[in-house]
Amino acid sequence: MRVKRRKQHDLEKRAKKAELLNSLPVHIKRYIPKNYKDGAEGMIKWCNDFVHVPVYAEGDDMATWVRLGALSDVINPKTGKSSKQMWEKQCDILREALQMQNGRFIHRLIVFCWPRGDGKSLLACLVQLWKFFNWPRQQIMLGANSKDQTKFVHYDIIRDIILNSPSLYEMIGGD
Repeated sequence: MRVKRRKQHDLEKRAKKAELLNSLPVHIKRYIPKNYKDGAEGMIKWCNDFVHVPVYAEGDDMATWVRLGALSDVINPKTGKSSKQMWEKQCDILREALQMQNGRFIHRLIVFCWPRGDGKSLLACLVQLWKFFNWPRQQIMLGANSKDQTKFVHYDIIRDIILNSPSLYEMIGGD
């Protein structure tokens, strides 16, 4: 009974999404990926569906882990940006970096280079996680300016994302 309700809910959700897309002007419609391996749009969908990231409310020292697809559009007074806006800008960068042609990535090397605190490490870690969970036998490499940055930034980000994203944790065999 529960499975039938879930399937019905999924069908209703897809119908609403299709209705919304059909109501948009042609120049606004966005490509819907066939699967999670479908280039940047597949990665973005995978992240929105599975990945949780830490969000710190104003004045809080403890993060709330929020699924990327459910980020808030409330503007942070210090940065002048919302978490959702930051993720949308990163999605634009991913669309350029993860272009595919004939099922293969155009770029073999991706370098993110912009000011401190704008999410380079997070984005690099998300790309690595996406590759790890969606392609078998991937050789994952983490690169940074120093060994410490690789261990204490990239590795820790990846570990924390997996531990705080219930679906990912379950996929690797967590309780």
